[in-house]
Amino acid sequence: MKTISKFLLCVGLIATSSMMWAQKPDQIKPTDYGRAEGCLPIVQTRYTADPAPVVINDTVFLYVTHDENDADNFKMKDWLLYTSTDMVNWEDHGAVASLQDFDWRVRDNGAWALQVIERNGKYYMYCPLHGRGIGVLVGTSPYGPFKDPIGKPLVWDPKTWYDIDPTPFIDKDGQAYLAWGNPECWMVKLNEDMISTKGEIVKLPHIEDYQEGPWLYSRGANYYLAFASTCCPEGIGYAMSKSPMGPWTYKGHIMNHTPKTRGNHPGIIDYKGHTYCFGLNYDLKNRIIPEHHERRSVSVAEMFFNNDGTIKELPYFLECPTIKPLCNFNPYRKVRAAYMAQSWGLQAVPHEGYRNGWEAEKKTYITDIQNGEWMMLKSVDFGTGEQTRFDAVVSSPQYGGVIEVHVDSLGGQKVCEVAVPVTGGAEKWITVSTDKINEVKGVHDMYFFFRSSNPERNREATLYCDRMFNFDSWEFKKKYHAFTVGNHQYNPDPAPVVDGETMYVFTGHDADTATYFRMPDWQVFSSKDMKNWTDHGVVMSTKVFKWAKQGDNAWASQAIKRNGKWYWYVAAEDKAKGMHGVGVAVAKKPTGPWKDPIGKPLIPGDWGFIDPSVFIDDDGQAYLFWGNNGCWYAKLNADMISIDMTFGDEGKGYKRLELEDPQQFGPLVDKRDYRLNKIVPKTNFEEAPWIYKIGDTYFLEYAAGGVPEHWCYSTSKSIHGPWHYEGPITGTSPGSFTIHGGTIDFKGKSYLFYHDGIPSKGNGFRRTTKFLEFQRSTGGKIPFIDLPQE
Repeated sequence: MKTISKFLLCVGLIATSSMMWAQKPDQIKPTDYGRAEGCLPIVQTRYTADPAPVVINDTVFLYVTHDENDADNFKMKDWLLYTSTDMVNWEDHGAVASLQDFDWRVRDNGAWALQVIERNGKYYMYCPLHGRGIGVLVGTSPYGPFKDPIGKPLVWDPKTWYDIDPTPFIDKDGQAYLAWGNPECWMVKLNEDMISTKGEIVKLPHIEDYQEGPWLYSRGANYYLAFASTCCPEGIGYAMSKSPMGPWTYKGHIMNHTPKTRGNHPGIIDYKGHTYCFGLNYDLKNRIIPEHHERRSVSVAEMFFNNDGTIKELPYFLECPTIKPLCNFNPYRKVRAAYMAQSWGLQAVPHEGYRNGWEAEKKTYITDIQNGEWMMLKSVDFGTGEQTRFDAVVSSPQYGGVIEVHVDSLGGQKVCEVAVPVTGGAEKWITVSTDKINEVKGVHDMYFFFRSSNPERNREATLYCDRMFNFDSWEFKKKYHAFTVGNHQYNPDPAPVVDGETMYVFTGHDADTATYFRMPDWQVFSSKDMKNWTDHGVVMSTKVFKWAKQGDNAWASQAIKRNGKWYWYVAAEDKAKGMHGVGVAVAKKPTGPWKDPIGKPLIPGDWGFIDPSVFIDDDGQAYLFWGNNGCWYAKLNADMISIDMTFGDEGKGYKRLELEDPQQFGPLVDKRDYRLNKIVPKTNFEEAPWIYKIGDTYFLEYAAGGVPEHWCYSTSKSIHGPWHYEGPITGTSPGSFTIHGGTIDFKGKSYLFYHDGIPSKGNGFRRTTKFLEFQRSTGGKIPFIDLPQE
């Protein structure tokens, strides 16, 4: 938004530069930059309008229109996406769709108010192309990519320009509706496919004070039609009904008309026990320039209901109580710089070559950074402290500067700072780091303060408004503490499973004198508090399996409970084939006694058939994964001791996961990972699959990268793929050339289980199970974890 507004800001700074450039960080407060109390615009790095929030799993997806920085009237070319899990810190995902996605467009302006809805695992984006009706885009992810499935308008009256502001709604009985229109409201039923209409388009009887921007919402037995009320200035009005198509009874205002904003546009969601009303205003523009331009900003306020279901009227956004964070923010992970609660003077722009929000590796970055500007995140949870390093990914074409990190306020405790050198180009990124950190504990608001590194440069940058550097992402590293499971010194290949209030860990057993893989049996440990562990000892060995070669070949395993029974899937040598296969044992208790119910391998021996992992999907279908130098999977029948022979290849009942390359698992790519300080060679799937699901996302963790192994993971929206490589979870395991384990959530906390060779002083064949606590980020994503070295 700086193309014009920043210039005007600079003019003011020049007049006050003798005071401003000389200020130190502890003298500068957000109020010096015009911060107001109440509900400020959500985004300060771009102009946003026409909020369309939707809750998907644990995340709010906020789709918005985009007023260009130089807009006088409506200049709108694309649609942007922001996400949040706490309602105060919002991540900028950039443009997720644009007018260019519609081949039948006739103008390159007119990307007006949109809305997105999910059905049957797909996401439908209803977009008006002003003057050409309402189109629809479809994607398999809320981040996109979105494509036009019909190649024409879904609804369009060529005689008018009224086909704007669509709002989709799916009723309790599964019937979907679409409403839209200015100055009247129109509705039509949608078919199950969500891309075609059913029946006649209906013009609703005029609703008092209705102008545009309808929003359909239900609560209990009541249906609500919120809307932008008669222009201008617009408020937010609403009507109520007992049916999605009315009749509608006007009830008044959610937010009254006010000269404090010319326009408005509602979006209402229920989220984590609260109801929120989104709208728009000109507050951000007004902080910079007084003249009217169509450069709007989205705000949000918490909304409340009366006992009869009517809505309590809200004051104007800046007079509403400040939104409280619904959870704390985790700083121990890679965080995009364009993820913030508030800022001043900054701009978010896409990386070179970036197209859409679904491109995970190329999102937006912060630019236009000038001396004295800042950004902040609310409710950052530093936990017990023990920060070991701060990293920032930055670039600087010409000047460089300094990033300072403070807590509580710009004048609060300085946690650390990093110098940003000249890198020679806006897209020439480097990582700058510091281990000089003033430890901070607990929950704080966190501020990034940007300044010049040279006093003379400081003055010059202020006077001429030069861009000092760009800011892509940041990450705090912390010291993790690992704990040992049980008293047995050598118990590798942990497989944790939660049963009610108890954590069970099934492990292998390295012989005390092993100099190679000597693994005679399997063990079980349990705990209710992750501190006190019960050692149930050796509970099963290869003697249970008559088909297995007896001796030291009891390799990695995983157990699961279903229908009151426990099923333990193990790898042992199939003596008929001379190679490891997968067997299954059944017991009424996790400690046994265990019995082989089928008397043969469930998966006969073959090269690489080790490390079984079992998973039960939401629909009750169970799957078995396994493999070394390749990952195979099968469907388990309901009895959990046989496989569905109709699944897979050539009547085997199993198949290899579809790979982009015979040596790669999913779309894994060569990349340098600065956290590992080495090339990760193709990030090959090596062995030890560990699969689970959070929300609508499947996670597959595994050992990778050859020997020594590191632990990494991929995600997918389908258990059958395609899988997207997310990155490493750990580097190599201390004292061990293998790593095996998995993450699991228990009593509101997340844990990583793995084994290392520290107790055996680096003997890679005498390994010990460890675990540590970590914090997941949005959608269950896993931060990189520095494994303790002692």
